[in-house]
Amino acid sequence: MPPGTVECRPDLGLAEPSLLRRWISDVNVSHVMLTQEKATISPEQTLRLAWSRMDDLAVSGLAVVEAGAYAGVISRWEIALQAIAGHDIDQVEVRQAMIQPPPLKPDDPVDHAVEVLMHQRQRVLPVVDHGNYAGLVTWEQVDTFVADILALDSQNPRLHLALMNAPGQLARLLKVLAEAGANVLSLFISNPRVADLSHVVVKIDAAHAKKAVQALHEHGFSVID
Repeated sequence: MPPGTVECRPDLGLAEPSLLRRWISDVNVSHVMLTQEKATISPEQTLRLAWSRMDDLAVSGLAVVEAGAYAGVISRWEIALQAIAGHDIDQVEVRQAMIQPPPLKPDDPVDHAVEVLMHQRQRVLPVVDHGNYAGLVTWEQVDTFVADILALDSQNPRLHLALMNAPGQLARLLKVLAEAGANVLSLFISNPRVADLSHVVVKIDAAHAKKAVQALHEHGFSVID
């Protein structure tokens, strides 16, 4: 696969990291959690149905709910492990593969949710309010929320990349940008587990954006217009 996938968004920019940290610490989980009932599944349903529901919602996991109470979570990772082990996901029930990470509370700050997602290496976390299931926090929700914050500065473009977690990848990217004359103004990295990829957002000066994108093309990076 190409060394990275880049999305050039010249109309958007990045907030500085110190401000980003302050902003997300002031926002509660209730503002970013997914509350759709469809983002849940029952313990007795199959892993195949869980996977299909994730596809429909474009999320990487679901909350497992029984009689309105939180029972666990199931993600693509747990389903993939079952398939790799040779189990038929059309027959295996969700209860047999789900995990039970400690739930978040609606009034927990978003930065706490991010820390838990990263430290526990989870893609999804349930939100429970006084024992009742309230919603789900996923990497997709966090990425969308952070991207909205990063878009506050519209004077300089940002580049979106999905980089393999391999030695030298980030250094190679920064070297290409430097050789193109681009000034890197700020950098944001999230580190989800799926496919060993990191989501990298780089803000560069607008004057060198076109040349930087051309240089990325020339060095094997795939730019999404």
